[in-house]
Amino acid sequence: MELEERVARLEKIVSLEGRVSRFELRTIRVFEIILLLVALAAPISWAIVELMLFLLNRWDSLKGNAGF
Repeated sequence: MELEERVARLEKIVSLEGRVSRFELRTIRVFEIILLLVALAAPISWAIVELMLFLLNRWDSLKGNAGF
């Protein structure tokens, strides 16, 4: 009987460990997606800022040359 109780406890532990590992995998996947989105958004936002600065600089130079 003692052996059966130990086996039952070990089965519970293994079952719990399986659930925890699935939760960890799910958490890691979500974190990876968030990091990927940040990594993709950073160069895009940088390019938009650079484009706006270029256009503002170009607008000021065109406005100055046109005599407005």
